[in-house]
Amino acid sequence: LDSSSNDSNNTAIDIVAFNTYLASLCDAAVNQLPFLSTESVDMNIFDDGMSSFHIDVQKFNDSSPKPEKNKNQSNNTTSPSEKYLYKALNLLKHDNAKTKFSLAQDPDLLSYNTILTAAAKCSKNNNAKKFIRPVTEACLRLMNERGIKGDVFTYNARIQVASAS
Repeated sequence: LDSSSNDSNNTAIDIVAFNTYLASLCDAAVNQLPFLSTESVDMNIFDDGMSSFHIDVQKFNDSSPKPEKNKNQSNNTTSPSEKYLYKALNLLKHDNAKTKFSLAQDPDLLSYNTILTAAAKCSKNNNAKKFIRPVTEACLRLMNERGIKGDVFTYNARIQVASAS
């Protein structure tokens, strides 16, 4: 065994944990769960309010790539699914994953395929068609910038997105 790989001072998270977090964001997008956009949310587990706790929720990053908007489209039409997918994409940009999560390595093919597969599943929803192509293109561009080659799952997701639009 290599003793350097078992260093107890290493606090970086594993790529599996990171991909699990990405998958939870993508599942929320596919299931169209509400996106919490406030800084903090108080949640009461019981009706009597005895077991309340405080959760900090990071606001959606406004610097993320956005699809071009039509002149007649309002600014408040961003769906929760779109926000979740862009939040996941933002983690793959630059060194965001390494910085925010102390990730030990760069995101891998599974990281990108998770987002592409979620985009493909979201493409079945008519309301999602306006942002699926930009999300897919941004994900593929990030893969290309990192030199990550696609596999059968990458191409299947691309075909599903293309056939839905």
